[in-house]
Amino acid sequence: MNQVSTTAVRIEKKYRWLPLVFIGLLGLFTLLLLKLYPDEKSFSVVRIPGKNGAINFSKAYHLRMFQNGIHHQSALLAEEDDWIGMNDYYFRYHTPETDTLRVDDSGDSMILVNGKIHALIVEYEEELLPFFRQMNKESLRELETIFFRDSVPLSYLPYLETIARQYPTTSLVFEDWEGVDLAADYRKKAGYFSPRYVSQPAGNNSINDLSGWNKAECLYLNLIDSVITNPLPPLPAMNQCIIYSEHLVALPANFFSNNPQLRKVSLLTDKPFFSVVKPLEKPDELVMHFSKGTGSVDELSDQLNQLSVLMISGPCTRIELMARARKLKWIGFPVNTSQETFNEVMGSLKKLQVAGLPGSKSIRNYSALQQLPDLRGLIITDTVTDISTISSLKKLRYLSVPMADQHDSTTLLTLEKALPGCIIVANSGACVGSGWLLLLLPVVIAFTWFRLKYKTVNHADTATD
Repeated sequence: MNQVSTTAVRIEKKYRWLPLVFIGLLGLFTLLLLKLYPDEKSFSVVRIPGKNGAINFSKAYHLRMFQNGIHHQSALLAEEDDWIGMNDYYFRYHTPETDTLRVDDSGDSMILVNGKIHALIVEYEEELLPFFRQMNKESLRELETIFFRDSVPLSYLPYLETIARQYPTTSLVFEDWEGVDLAADYRKKAGYFSPRYVSQPAGNNSINDLSGWNKAECLYLNLIDSVITNPLPPLPAMNQCIIYSEHLVALPANFFSNNPQLRKVSLLTDKPFFSVVKPLEKPDELVMHFSKGTGSVDELSDQLNQLSVLMISGPCTRIELMARARKLKWIGFPVNTSQETFNEVMGSLKKLQVAGLPGSKSIRNYSALQQLPDLRGLIITDTVTDISTISSLKKLRYLSVPMADQHDSTTLLTLEKALPGCIIVANSGACVGSGWLLLLLPVVIAFTWFRLKYKTVNHADTATD
């Protein structure tokens, strides 16, 4: 017995080093992957059931809404921490356990995603009080966002403070309602949170007030003034900034000078403001959407070799310089890109995973796409001019093409048949400053009328009581 025991001990000592070897090899393998793919991105195809369209403001291309295809639900491409919009709802995309986001925004006081509370809506009517009185930590486990659509009721304050203690980084969205600065109202009454994401209107005189969001990682700003002269204050935690405006005519070149650490910038404006990104030291993603005027890619020349995402929708000069951005994983071509420039740029960008094409008649041949081994996503707006080449891209996982009439529906059906393993959805919408506003105007008018009427009746009932 002792001899057997001694032998077992010897064997155990002899092979005791094997686990250490396995751990060491695993570590070396991990380091090798990081060295080979230091900036590798992980993009998701996010499915959104229902008839509503969705838009990724962090990767916006022509501000297109992505809607249902013939056989597929609405779907869009997103990356961790992208800012997604759907109807009147905006939220930070956080990779879920499933790739499907079932959004229920039919309620007046909360929004559900996949059956869990994803957002709370703060309004004057105090409709959240019954929920607040019986809420627990488990019911708010999936909470991402709090919407402020009116002044904060005083009765909400202790409950908001409780939520802030449990979930201090909850995103905050402030709407522009009846000229009231809801962000200022929040800070005065209930400034309990340290949000990661903040969305709010801002004018030239209120730019400096944004310094209160010194822990925010992303700001989505709806600039309400046509002329902005003040730069953003220093916001050391911010790595993403989205600027939206339908009537902005002036933005200073030093707008981001206090925040050179920014990695992601989206300018969704009426005119191009390329010069504002010059102060950025290590930009990774630039999105330039505009519908009027002409930009110049030459203004981005210092940053091109650092970018993994570059999406430009409006007309530009020196488009051929985009070929220098050899690290690009996403690209969106300006609307005036020629066939020759398209071929030249595509021939230099071998790492592309997603491409956005303007669908202009000047690009009739997409064969350059066949030389991209990692291409998995393709977005085409306005007009599809080369169905044959698209049909040959068997590795595509995601394809979005326009659908405005019966001809587009036929195109969708043809591509569905040719690419059975691909999620194919429609896109529609219009540029800022034109059809985009008209598309939303009837909804906004109806919603505003309903709220005014409801609020008047509610106030009258309260006064009578």
